[in-house]
Amino acid sequence: MESVGRLASRAWPLRPQGAHRSGVATQRLTRRRLGTLSRFDRAARLLDETVLEHLVCPISKFPVRYDTERGSLVCDEISVEYPIWYGVPVLVPSEGRILEVSSNSDDQHDDRT
Repeated sequence: MESVGRLASRAWPLRPQGAHRSGVATQRLTRRRLGTLSRFDRAARLLDETVLEHLVCPISKFPVRYDTERGSLVCDEISVEYPIWYGVPVLVPSEGRILEVSSNSDDQHDDRT
């Protein structure tokens, strides 16, 4: 049975160009790719919904609600949603996404005839 070191040395020529990047740079690239691929997953669920009473929007400090249709946490006051990764809410301002505000409610209150 060969040692891991010997197997790794055999695999070295098979690595593509740029595979010798430093660990930190590779971690950053991996995080970016993972973040853009699955930031907002409609099937995401909270591990424990009882934490909602303690969670607030990191920007406005207003409470957030769990939107089962979107699979994310939504702050209605500023129309921002935050993703849920592996059941854990990610309440980081840079990870939030601005929601489109529908103008239907404004149209309903318009009293023009």
